[in-house]
Amino acid sequence: MQDDTIYRPPTAELEQPENQTDQELASRWSRLGAALLDTLFIMLLFFPLVWFVGIWDILLNESTSLSIDLLLSLGVLITYLILNGYLLATEGQTLGKKLIGIRVVDSETGQILSFAKIFGVRYLPIFICSQIPAIGQIVGLIDSIFIFRKDKRCLHDLIADTRVIKAR
Repeated sequence: MQDDTIYRPPTAELEQPENQTDQELASRWSRLGAALLDTLFIMLLFFPLVWFVGIWDILLNESTSLSIDLLLSLGVLITYLILNGYLLATEGQTLGKKLIGIRVVDSETGQILSFAKIFGVRYLPIFICSQIPAIGQIVGLIDSIFIFRKDKRCLHDLIADTRVIKAR
């Protein structure tokens, strides 16, 4: 009797990448909740500082100059980093994401990103664009509307090649 195994097509054990099967995407509502919490935390820390320094009175009594606007934007960015920098670097989460139970990961590997990529590529470009008068609001709206795609990825997720998943 002849051995017919030499005529059989080759086979290979194929494993699905861990990120495609094990990690469930975060819901749109959980992402919205995390963003609202992050905004609340920034307001709770930043507004008292603005009031204490005296910028609050300037904002209420006169139109702001470009330098005041830039100073406020930089202050918000620094406040964001103070509140979320460590968590972003170590767990891919902001305070809001941590409380809601979601995290940002690389869309290909499912791994937590480096701080440079998560902040410099995912958050910073949209933040900078949002500071441009008139255009900034449109960019922010487009970024938010992208959440309604089937893969639930916003524009900033596509730019940085990330996705938001449920944390375990």
